[in-house]
Amino acid sequence: MWLGAGILLFYLRLNIKSIVRNCYPTKTERADDWLIKAMLRASYDPGVLVVLESIFSFNLSLPCNFLLKEFKERVLILQAAVPMMSSQNPEEVNLIICEWVMAAESKILAER
Repeated sequence: MWLGAGILLFYLRLNIKSIVRNCYPTKTERADDWLIKAMLRASYDPGVLVVLESIFSFNLSLPCNFLLKEFKERVLILQAAVPMMSSQNPEEVNLIICEWVMAAESKILAER
């Protein structure tokens, strides 16, 4: 499986600029050189192949909320598209996150 992860990583490194720009359809300037360089730098972190390999071995039939159910409402699951969404419509995303944080803090304080 390491070979598959290595090939995928090589492909992603070669195509990162176009992949990221496609994630910002209305504000392509947000996919700037700083973001591309940061993502490329992260692709050289130790263990990156293990992370990519885990994508192939992860049981996708289990929804995230099932895997995290014991955390109840103390975990906010954000889909992979959220970073791009937050760049496209930051006010709406920030409002959703702020509302969740306030609700979670209220519940935690009430439980004490």
